[in-house]
Amino acid sequence: MSSADAMEFIHGIQPATVVGLDYALFEEAVEIRDRFKISYWDSAIVAAAKRARCNTLYSEDLTDGQNFNGVTVVNPFCAGFSISSK
Repeated sequence: MSSADAMEFIHGIQPATVVGLDYALFEEAVEIRDRFKISYWDSAIVAAAKRARCNTLYSEDLTDGQNFNGVTVVNPFCAGFSISSK
């Protein structure tokens, strides 16, 4: 990804929402971890994305195309990825 493409992507997600960790988020992350067999830290990110009402989660660590309770993972490093198509 070029610097210009990276900046376009960053501008596209502004303003960013910060989701705080609380007991309910922790509990949902544990449920996601157990259901999908992923690490706690990845499940906490998924739970935070869900709470922030995100449909798409950009990650190179999770499986591209995987849907976690309405949050779909997109790997921006996969061949054919384009900001305009997402």
